Amino acid sequence: MDYDDLEKMLNENKVDYVTVTAASNVTGYVTDVHRVAKMAHAHGAKIVVDGAQIVAHRAFSMMGDTPEENIDFFVFSAHKMYSPYGGGAVVGLVDELNKHMPEFYGGGIVRIVSDSWQTYKDAPSVYEAGSPNYPGVVGMGKAIEVLEEVGFDAIEEHEKALINKLVEGLKKQDNVIIYGDSDDLSDRVGVVSFNFTDVNSFHLSRKMSEIGAVATRRGAFCAHPYVWRLMGISEDQQRGFLECDDSGTPGMIRVSFGIYNTEEEVDEFLRILEDALAICREEITAFNPEY
Repeated sequence: MDYDDLEKMLNENKVDYVTVTAASNVTGYVTDVHRVAKMAHAHGAKIVVDGAQIVAHRAFSMMGDTPEENIDFFVFSAHKMYSPYGGGAVVGLVDELNKHMPEFYGGGIVRIVSDSWQTYKDAPSVYEAGSPNYPGVVGMGKAIEVLEEVGFDAIEEHEKALINKLVEGLKKQDNVIIYGDSDDLSDRVGVVSFNFTDVNSFHLSRKMSEIGAVATRRGAFCAHPYVWRLMGISEDQQRGFLECDDSGTPGMIRVSFGIYNTEEEVDEFLRILEDALAICREEITAFNPEY
């Protein structure tokens, strides 16, 4: 986050809402959202925090040290914290939510309906049309309990050990690019994205899956503009990839750690990575003898 740039944007524009991620799913950087909240509130704006990438990794409070630093809205997906898919939460200001109409209509959101008029319930009920996803809600609640039992301090320390081990192992590889600060890892959650200058990331990711059942995410991670900037790909270059399939489109390889991962698994990942790199480079040489 470039806080000076954000301040400049707030000064030059009439802004109603500032939306920011609590942690990047590309580099893992953690945003000082309470600092952003104070800046937004000073300009009469409210703040919406995307917490999907933070909820399983760090303790999070919507309350700041002062009222000006409080978060107005916090949203997250439950499956990011090991709950079943399909659930999530919007935590926000009831008075503000009551000013708007929901996107979906259905049973449970109305008080009275007549032929010519209707009245709606207050939030949160007005935003929960139809049959609720009860299993998802129960699963999300249990997931939160489990994470609290494990302890977010323990989770953070565990992730730091895994990230450090992986980054140090990657640094030993030839032609590697590690995105984000690879020396100071204190402000990152358990995400590491990387590339190799001489090997196609799509083929490398697939090869690791084939030979070692290693699950990585490869691509632009629903964060295309950020990924393209980090990779130095201009907008004109991006247009050149419109007709390409996945293997011909640039992207990164991402490793994401959970509370269940171990340092032994990092060692195994690095071993499989070396084998996959060797195979990919052999295939490139066979295809292009001048490589």
